[in-house]
Amino acid sequence: MKRLTVSLPAPPAQWGIAEFFIISQTAIPALLFLPGTQGIRFYVRVASFAISIALLAWWGFGNARHSKVHPAQTWLLVAIVYIAAMVFHPFTSSTLAGIAQLVLYVSVMAPLFWAPAVVRGPDHLARLMTLLLICNGINACVGVLQVYDPVRWMPQEMSRLVTESEFGLGAVTYQGPNGLIVRPPGLFDNPGAVAGPGMYAALLG
Repeated sequence: MKRLTVSLPAPPAQWGIAEFFIISQTAIPALLFLPGTQGIRFYVRVASFAISIALLAWWGFGNARHSKVHPAQTWLLVAIVYIAAMVFHPFTSSTLAGIAQLVLYVSVMAPLFWAPAVVRGPDHLARLMTLLLICNGINACVGVLQVYDPVRWMPQEMSRLVTESEFGLGAVTYQGPNGLIVRPPGLFDNPGAVAGPGMYAALLG
């Protein structure tokens, strides 16, 4: 008598580093949407990039560096070396500013190095893309609401880098059908910042 075997579908993989990283890139900047956070703005802004740098260190000093290599990795290494050399350019405003810019670029490029070690396959990648769509979609929806109902949805405090500049919010407003409209920041405090999430939501959608 032949035994009948039934293969059950594999249980969904647990959430890990990749999922929490994606959520953090929306959730951490969204803290600045809350009133009273301008005093810690520097630390909130640094935190989003510091997570990526920390994961790069985890990848570089652990066994994860032996995972699959992205085809563009060599080109990015060349770009990083070039940017590092530009720190010594005589037109660089200061060495500290040049190093800060280098670290910023490295943090943005870093996921290309460590992401292959945390993405477990096509199904996992599809879930990550869906999560990116949801996070950026929510951000974009808030931006739309800020255009049509700014009194309710605009953050109570905008970035001091903008409000205390020479032109203030005047430089980031435009004439709408019912008067002046501040460029929507979405879940952030910088006018116009929702443009990026809106673009990604449209692309992924």
